[in-house]
Amino acid sequence: MEQTQTETETGNGEGTWGEAAKASAEAGEKSWEPTRPEFERELRCALTEHEKADRLDKVARLRAERDRFEADKKETIAGFKAALERVETAIADIVDEARNGAKRMVDCREEANDAGTVRVVRLDTGDILDERPMTAAERQGALDLDEAPDGDDLPPDGEDDLEDDLEDEPGDESDADAEG
Repeated sequence: MEQTQTETETGNGEGTWGEAAKASAEAGEKSWEPTRPEFERELRCALTEHEKADRLDKVARLRAERDRFEADKKETIAGFKAALERVETAIADIVDEARNGAKRMVDCREEANDAGTVRVVRLDTGDILDERPMTAAERQGALDLDEAPDGDDLPPDGEDDLEDDLEDEPGDESDADAEG
């Protein structure tokens, strides 16, 4: 018997077309003839133990990779959340400045009165910013040690009255030495 292409083994352990047709005819069924050349089709097949172990190793690696991605995702989300909070804070600050004015360094002065009150005055507008009672140190007042009260009591430069005063005092040893 001459073997044709349709009678070649399919490679899947089912035998040849000729054998299948012969078995069908013997069973009283209609005869089946191939309609096209052999082809491959993806079908489920049982795995060997080695193939199963390989698949489980891949699953373990993929789960570890997924966990890393989840951790990166959380970190990225936290970074975006912080960035969004910074933007929201900046927006709120700008809105506040637009409504209430911007904060700047402005020249101010403290002023005190005889009633024991100190106030802070803004020099560019004259507005009173703060008012409070004087502290004990402020009530004491500051001494100006750079100037003499009226200048009449000081000896002229180069003269020192203090030495003369010491020499004239009674009971001074230098006087006893001079007399004796």
